Amino acid sequence: MEVSDGTLTIPSKDKARHSAEFSKEFSVLSEVAKKDINEADRMPISQWLD
Repeated sequence: MEVSDGTLTIPSKDKARHSAEFSKEFSVLSEVAKKDINEADRMPISQWLD
């Protein structure tokens, strides 16, 4: 299962919570980067990992 905020914006804490919950029953993948290059350029490295 992939948890992504590529289509809809999901706050990092919610994305992490969903990933943790789903990982109890599924293998979970989560993308770090953004599809929009302008948004990706504005994302500080400190937000890549939470």
